[in-house]
Amino acid sequence: MGKVLLAYSSGNEVDSLIETAGLSQRTPNTITDPDRLKQHLLAVRNQEYAIDDEENELGIRCVAAPVFGDKGDAVSAISVSGPAFRVTKRLIQETLRKEVMRAASDISQLLGYTGAK
Repeated sequence: MGKVLLAYSSGNEVDSLIETAGLSQRTPNTITDPDRLKQHLLAVRNQEYAIDDEENELGIRCVAAPVFGDKGDAVSAISVSGPAFRVTKRLIQETLRKEVMRAASDISQLLGYTGAK
């Protein structure tokens, strides 16, 4: 969920967070290079979902999507996570990402989002 929210933050906010909090490596999969993270966040924004592929905790995989408010800003995110042996990359691509994105869209509409960003 953090990557989704970062993807919809301003470049200044991302830079400030990186400078303040740093990019500590939590697992071998954690993105610790600022330029690589920024490229990844651009991809997340373009596809409108993010995957945590055991980046925060080994053995845990997550897929998240943004929830938009009535003004078109990402105000929150929702996610599904679980053990990597159950939340497989294939399951994410075939089912979970679509379901999470649909749920996020439904919530966004309830908040007044009309699709205009």
